[in-house]
Amino acid sequence: MQLLLYTSIKTRILTILKLKVMWIWILIIVITIGAFLGYIGSDSDEKGKGCLGGALAGGIGCGYIIFSIFMCGLGIMIFIWLFEFLFG
Repeated sequence: MQLLLYTSIKTRILTILKLKVMWIWILIIVITIGAFLGYIGSDSDEKGKGCLGGALAGGIGCGYIIFSIFMCGLGIMIFIWLFEFLFG
């Protein structure tokens, strides 16, 4: 039973590690869009600051959402593991 539980946890972790690269690309795309919108929306003499501000705002906002989703998924995985430990 313990070996089967270890194998299923190992499989889940490897699946997560294979998909870990995807969030980096999402973050890069959001930062690029934020920088572009910051550049467009800023005054003519403040284009660099607007670009930086948009990139930071987009990156931090997207990073916060991705971290929140990660924490929810981790909580669900812990709950499932606890349920399997108690009743499986």
